[in-house]
Amino acid sequence: MTSTAPPAPAQPATPGAGDVPTWLPLAAVGTTLLLWASAFVAIRHLGQDFSAGPLSLGRLLVGAAVPFVLGGQQVLARLVTVPVGWLALLVAMIAVCWNLNAWRLRLMLNGRAPGLGHGAAVATVMATEFTLNATPGGSGAPFTLAALLRRHGVAPAQATAVLAVDQLTDLLVFAA
Repeated sequence: MTSTAPPAPAQPATPGAGDVPTWLPLAAVGTTLLLWASAFVAIRHLGQDFSAGPLSLGRLLVGAAVPFVLGGQQVLARLVTVPVGWLALLVAMIAVCWNLNAWRLRLMLNGRAPGLGHGAAVATVMATEFTLNATPGGSGAPFTLAALLRRHGVAPAQATAVLAVDQLTDLLVFAA
């Protein structure tokens, strides 16, 4: 005997699944790569007329504008829904981690960088981490750390070894 039961209702679509056109992520990646590559040319050209502060602010503004250009008003609407307490907690966690990494850097150097106070160590850690995240494969981080620690008398080979130990320690901690 055959059943004449009505078919089961279809599963509801995931909310927001159809909101983003398929070309938008590709456009975001392409725009990011184009702006990243052209930034070197612009910085080299503008570096003679502007100091590092205004150049950094300009890069930050351009980088922050890309999601708004590609996502429109939806980006701002979604950003407003993030609780301020979460953002404050995120910023506080970042500050704590930068300070912990600065203390770890000074501990790994073990007195090999005379005059490297905590403020300079935090600035070194911040610059190295920004470079690690802003360059392909983190390739700029060893050069940044070596250059900044060279100012405090640390040989480039020692600075690179410190970065390698730092990265391997992070790998072991986060892989466990």
